[in-house]
Amino acid sequence: MYYVDPTDVSFDGAKLQDVEAIAVDISCGNVIKCWKSEGPDVVFADGTRRVVTVKLTQRVEPASLAASEPVPNPLGPAAPAGLPGLMNRLALLEFFVQAGRTDGRARVFGPVVVTSITHDLMHARGVLRRIEMLAVCPDGSGNGTLTYEV
Repeated sequence: MYYVDPTDVSFDGAKLQDVEAIAVDISCGNVIKCWKSEGPDVVFADGTRRVVTVKLTQRVEPASLAASEPVPNPLGPAAPAGLPGLMNRLALLEFFVQAGRTDGRARVFGPVVVTSITHDLMHARGVLRRIEMLAVCPDGSGNGTLTYEV
């Protein structure tokens, strides 16, 4: 899924400003492949594990980026100022999007762990911060990681 112009984006209760887009990608964490001895092609495949990656793109003012210093995170590597303590810990991501073809809004939320924070300094629209997260299901129930609620 690709959400353009999400509103009221928050991470662990802190509002994130100027979020341009959020992409939710689903892939297989473990793929089982089987071949027959008669040929080179796969005859059976199964994806036994699911990985949900969330990629958030946020526009950042260059002046505020240059004035900031990394804030050490006691649980992991340094995080940019304004994003202290984001790395390597479970937190709630929540945002609202247009609910399909209706006039209402949908709430998307779930527990995530930030895995990377990068900056595109040469982008035409200014500086873009990209925050990549791994959505998790803490109880391992398989009931999904992100919830879409209308």
